[in-house]
Amino acid sequence: MSEEAVVEEVVATETITETPVEAPVAPVEAQPTPDTPVTPEASEEAFADAWLGKLENEELKGDKTLERLKGKSADEVAQYIKELVAWNGRKGDIPADDATDEVREAFAIKMGRPETQEGYDFSLNADFSELVGEDNVPYYESKVEWFKEQAFANGLSADKAATMLEGYFEMMAGDINGVSEVATKQATDAQATIDKEWGESKNFMETSIDAMMVRSGADLEALKASGALQDPNIALALGRIAKDLADGPEIGHAMAQTKMGQRDQLAEVNAQVSEMIANGNKVPDHLKTKRLSLMKGFGDEL
Repeated sequence: MSEEAVVEEVVATETITETPVEAPVAPVEAQPTPDTPVTPEASEEAFADAWLGKLENEELKGDKTLERLKGKSADEVAQYIKELVAWNGRKGDIPADDATDEVREAFAIKMGRPETQEGYDFSLNADFSELVGEDNVPYYESKVEWFKEQAFANGLSADKAATMLEGYFEMMAGDINGVSEVATKQATDAQATIDKEWGESKNFMETSIDAMMVRSGADLEALKASGALQDPNIALALGRIAKDLADGPEIGHAMAQTKMGQRDQLAEVNAQVSEMIANGNKVPDHLKTKRLSLMKGFGDEL
């Protein structure tokens, strides 16, 4: 066989193998697996909401406690469970009814109560002291000490006791301010009533009442301090009595029969004259005449 025939036979029997070409494949987005955390990009649903949505127990689905978890993240749910377990552990330490004093004492300290009453370091604050006044501070300081005793006896922590005491002070301050506002309004209304009744004769009427009170032996300073003379019902009545004593001829004549009555009249006239001079007013002639007449009646005894 010729060489050319051999070549043709080899070519005819040779198997040609082609290498397949892979077609481009679109990338497949990675899907989360049980070991892969769900990121916000993968799901916008809150961790707790997704978890609660898988509940099958109808009683658990409507549980109010679990509803508090709605919208919370995984960290928030974990923190909630951690605190709940911690509380249950502490709750399990609550002393039984027949527990010893030592057990109860240890439990109180574990719950945050100071080891001694001195552990409560709160005191009467400056603002409240100013509000009640220096004279009343000792009373409220004794209340603070009483509060410490009660807080210790009931096992309150220092923070809780301080919070309760602060609330007490705020309540008392509100009551005191409220009473003060009412008293101020009452005093203003009372003075307006007296001013309207007496008008320009107010100073004269007040002087006449003062003189009458002194003449009767009353403690004038104590009456003024009590506020009785600022009460319209009392002040207006006393004003009418004082006017009757000054204007009534029979009463004036009876009083003039005694040296004491004459001295009282002179003291009253002198007070009226002094008041008018102090206010820059002219002393009426009838007061001048009355004063001279009374002074002459005493002669050398003045």
